[in-house]
Amino acid sequence: MRTIFDEIQRVPVIALTATATEKVQEDILKNLNVDDAVTYKASFNRPNLFYDVRPKKDVGREIIKFIKQHQGKSGIIYCLSRKKVEETAQMLNVNGIKALPYHAGMDAAQRADHQDRFLMEDVDVICATIAFGMGIDKPDVRFVIHHDIPKSLESYYQETGRGGRDGGEGKCVAFYSYMDIENLEKFLQGKPVAEQEIGKQLLADTVSYSETSMCRRKFLLHYFGEILPGRQLRFVRQLREPEGSVRRHRGADDTARRDQGKQAAPQRPLHLRPAHWHHDQ
Repeated sequence: MRTIFDEIQRVPVIALTATATEKVQEDILKNLNVDDAVTYKASFNRPNLFYDVRPKKDVGREIIKFIKQHQGKSGIIYCLSRKKVEETAQMLNVNGIKALPYHAGMDAAQRADHQDRFLMEDVDVICATIAFGMGIDKPDVRFVIHHDIPKSLESYYQETGRGGRDGGEGKCVAFYSYMDIENLEKFLQGKPVAEQEIGKQLLADTVSYSETSMCRRKFLLHYFGEILPGRQLRFVRQLREPEGSVRRHRGADDTARRDQGKQAAPQRPLHLRPAHWHHDQ
């Protein structure tokens, strides 16, 4: 890429990326030898998306319950394997939920047919591997479920970002078990050492996100180098907790001290649920 760039150096060039951390942005500029380039960066904040991580227990029943609470809404379920995609789609259909599978093991015609039926709302749910979603612009996806935790926060952000593109509410639910992390670590075996180290660090970041006691929106934004002002976002809290949540969500002000590098004082557990998002004027 750098060789090509050097050959066309008199031609204006724009480099685009969707979910690059600050380190990746620096690497892109370095590899293209354009250290003096002007950089424009939009906010990573998707205020209409709600992020929730739940323990991976009886996940099939939990998914069915969640979808039936959002009857008639369009949603995507991401799974790590083709087998799990097929099993999940079958499970949903048996329980009266219109769903179709989508993965790279299917022929192109069948994938296109399932994609079109989802876009035309002949089915409510598409169960897919990461092969689904690139270039798909369905604006009214109301939920994105991760049956398995993804291998990186970049993947997670891109996949959850397919929800709520019309500005309406989108719920992002991920089911987390450390066994998924162990399985992903096995996939790294046999790869070059440098690639293994990068992969392990990405997994470590995913674990930190899944197990954090911080507001997950704030964690994601911090990961991508963006700071969420303490008063930009506030929660309307209800005295109950999302069933099965791994960690309780806390408001932005509750974690301000942590972002300043100070140890937050222990707090008594609160049964809180962020029900709606509001922006200060």
